[in-house]
Amino acid sequence: MSDIYIAIANKEIEFLKKERYLNFVEHGCIQGFFVYVRFDRHFDMIKSVDDLNYVLSDTGKVLLKRILETSSSYIFWSMVRLENYVGEEDAYLNCLNLIKKQEFETKVLDQSINLIQNKLYKFT
Repeated sequence: MSDIYIAIANKEIEFLKKERYLNFVEHGCIQGFFVYVRFDRHFDMIKSVDDLNYVLSDTGKVLLKRILETSSSYIFWSMVRLENYVGEEDAYLNCLNLIKKQEFETKVLDQSINLIQNKLYKFT
């Protein structure tokens, strides 16, 4: 079982590809969106509240703010637990399907953002 971060934008996010310490892998333009995935081994982007709930850490907030300021007016974000034979590609394709069906929650970056694992968010 692994956790991954999925970032999906309507524009290419150049610095995510170039700054290797961020460890995001670009999957290219899929269904009109640029998809980036990072396996989470250190939980530096989030702080776990319990088994399903988490909040963005300061590092996570800084990353999303940087994306919003430099690359895109919005960013889709999800932390997905890969389990029951679900792979990385299945996870981001599911997120793209949720975007298509408009099944996401819109959030504004502020001090305390409570999030749920395996749910898609749109940050503006």
